[in-house]
This record gives sequence, structure tokens and C-alpha cells, in this order.
Amino acid sequence: MTTSLLAMLFATSLTIAAAAGAETPAATVEPPAAEPALPADGTPFFVALSVASADASAAWYERVLGFEVVRRQTFEEQGVSIAILRRGDALLELVDHPEARALGDLEPPVERTYLVHGIFKFGFLVPDLDAVIARLEKLEVPLRGRVIEEGDGSFRSLQVVDPDGNFIQIFERLEAVEEPDSP
Repeated sequence: MTTSLLAMLFATSLTIAAAAGAETPAATVEPPAAEPALPADGTPFFVALSVASADASAAWYERVLGFEVVRRQTFEEQGVSIAILRRGDALLELVDHPEARALGDLEPPVERTYLVHGIFKFGFLVPDLDAVIARLEKLEVPLRGRVIEEGDGSFRSLQVVDPDGNFIQIFERLEAVEEPDSP
């Protein structure tokens, strides 16, 4: 992951923190372990989301983001439905459990889902963000906020929200920006 993309992700997090009235924290990064558990060639492969309806969410991910359903399974006794979707090498598991609740349905309701520990967004890198925005608008998918451009001009991004409130951030890499040489 490039330094510029990390900076953009951090800037997005700072925007969220500022909206919540927090002071901007100093960036701290621990050095990597001498031998991390995940090998260097390990790549993101899979994410699972709890959803209100596996069928409705699968249809949205197919229609809006181009995923393909590769498997559906229902566990009748538990009332659980699962849909496994694929896009390229990435898998997305949608789990519909009868006891699961949307954060906004809890008491007290959780409106700012990024304040709950766990995954609150995932992202895609695309070659042309404007083309994606045009397709999203044609599909009448509401855009969340506005296009954000990284301060050094290396990335632009935009967020959308799926039917269950999960944030999806879509990035476009712009012109490569020269990283300064380290002394």
C-alpha cells in the first residue's frame, strides 16, 4: 500500500473524528514484527457482513458492484441464510441471521456506525472514479458525501452505503506522486 493511500485513509478517519468533535491525534505506527504471521504474498480474500436479507443484499451487490452469487445456503433449523459472492479473487459472505439487528435498531440506537468496533467500511480501487459515479447515479445509488481528494493529488475517493448501512469507499489513483527521498 502506498504512502499516499495510507495518508488518504488516515485523512478520512480524521474527518470522521473531527465530525465527532475529537482532537486530531498524532500519527503513531509501530514497526512491523520481525516475522509477521501473514506471509508477504498473503492478499485480502474474504469479508463477511451481517445483513437483514441475504437475497436483497446479494441482488444489490450484483446490480451495483458487479459481484456474482456463487453459492447460497439456508440452515432451516437456525433460520440462517447465507450468500457467497465473488468479484475477481475477492469473496463476500452475506449472513442473514434472525437474531441480528441493525445498529440503528439497538437501544440506545447507534447512528454513527464507525463508533462501534469492527469493520465499518471496505474499499475498491478503480481506474476512473467519474465513470463509476455516473453508473452509480444511473442506478440511483445515493452517494455519501462528496468526492475527497488526497492532499498530494494522488487519490480521489467517494463513499456509498449498501442497504444494510455498510460503507463502501471507491478510490481512483491519480498521477503518481514522487515520494521524497529519505535522508
